[in-house]
Parts: sequence; structure tokens; C-alpha cells
Amino acid sequence: MEDSSAPLLTHIEDEDTSPPLTFDKIFEQSLSDLGLSQFLQILLVGLAFAFDSQQIFITVFTDAYPTWHCLDHTVCNPATTDICDLPRSTWEWDGGFKGKTVISEFELECSSSFLRGLPTSAFYLGSIVGGLPWL
Repeated sequence: MEDSSAPLLTHIEDEDTSPPLTFDKIFEQSLSDLGLSQFLQILLVGLAFAFDSQQIFITVFTDAYPTWHCLDHTVCNPATTDICDLPRSTWEWDGGFKGKTVISEFELECSSSFLRGLPTSAFYLGSIVGGLPWL
């Protein structure tokens, strides 16, 4: 039988003698095993995020109501808050261009709420119909 007073771990490194891990060493170790399976995993996760970002983008582009400002302050006054009461030549969209949202692109600012919500509804209806074959 062996000596019971002998230590079980004969080779214990002192924490002070091992070199500290730096970010560069950890980064190099994690990249050293990058292979085809990891690359495919990154590609598939990125593809999933691409579809998710499309959903977010279409919501922002179709639902956002852009801000506007007056060009002719003789016609606009502080009580004027509805741009439908003003002539089109007296105001413009903030940023100076009209392609920010569907409302500004197709001049739907004075349309009914049904017509302003139609692009979003059409997109989601198309997503549902397009997703049916995958069931």
C-alpha cells in the first residue's frame, strides 16, 4: 500500500508563475479552431439575422411618420399643426428629401389611416403567403 501522507497532486503550478492570459492570446486560441462547421454556423446565424433585420426595416420604413417644417412662416403659425391645412409649397419634410418613408415617398400624409397602413399590411400578408409552402 502506498504512503497515505504523500500528496495526491504532485505537480501543482503556482498561479504566480503562469503568464497571464491577454485578449490577444484568447482571441488567437479561439480562432485557431475555425473550420468549415464553424463557418457554416456563422453563415446560418447571419442569414437568420438578415431576415429579422428585413422585418424591422420594413416596419420602420412603412409605419414611420416623418417630421416636417415650415418654409413660409407667414402662412404657418404655431397653431398650425396639421400639414393637410397648408399648401404643399409652404412646408417640406425634415432632411430635405422625400424618400424616408412610404408616407413621404408616395405623398400619403393626408390620406386615411387605412391607406397609410396598407403597405405594412401588404408586406406581412405577403410574408404569411410566402411562408405557407415551408409548412
